[in-house]
Amino acid sequence: ISSLQKVPFDTNRLRDQIPSGIAVLSALTELNINTNVITGSLPSEMAGMTALADINVGYTILEGSVPTLLCGLTGLTKLNMEYCRYGGSLPSCLVQLTALVGMYLGHNEISGPIPAQAGSMVALREFKLNYNERITGTIPSSLCNMSALELMDFTSQIALFINRVTGPLPAALGQLLLVEKLYLSVNRFSGTIPATLPALPVLTVLGISTNLLSGPLPASSWSAR
Repeated sequence: ISSLQKVPFDTNRLRDQIPSGIAVLSALTELNINTNVITGSLPSEMAGMTALADINVGYTILEGSVPTLLCGLTGLTKLNMEYCRYGGSLPSCLVQLTALVGMYLGHNEISGPIPAQAGSMVALREFKLNYNERITGTIPSSLCNMSALELMDFTSQIALFINRVTGPLPAALGQLLLVEKLYLSVNRFSGTIPATLPALPVLTVLGISTNLLSGPLPASSWSAR
């Protein structure tokens, strides 16, 4: 059993907690328990499962803080924890996951700022923090270093106006030349729309509704596309 590499347990009716004995699966590269009735949190013993590249625990009842044990799993390329009950702030050590291609943390109860050095995750293509409790602060300037980014979603819930990301939209977001979808609606961004945003070469969706933006539309940039 220690040679198992993939465990696709998704879309069942599995219950209770993830057993600590899962750590004996030292060769495991993919753990998928998406869409089950799993409770509790990730067992601390998983910190030693350094072969893991893909963790998918979305659509479960896992709760508590986003576990710092993830920070040591530096081979992770995909982390899906959407539609759980995680709360508290994002561990700053997550920025050590420099191989990560997809991080999906939407539909939880996460609060606090986006880690200042999040841009260290330079391989990230999709970054989702949508529909959380109270994401606050500004967009870190380091995010503009995510040159591989294709999707960024910080959307909040319109009915509750929960996310409170503030400050201006950084003009440096125009450096994200591969971004196709940028969702920043229902926050508290202020100031003008940087001319660099509509000029992004492959952008197909720019969601900036329900903010505090003001000033003129950057007409010259729209026509340039």
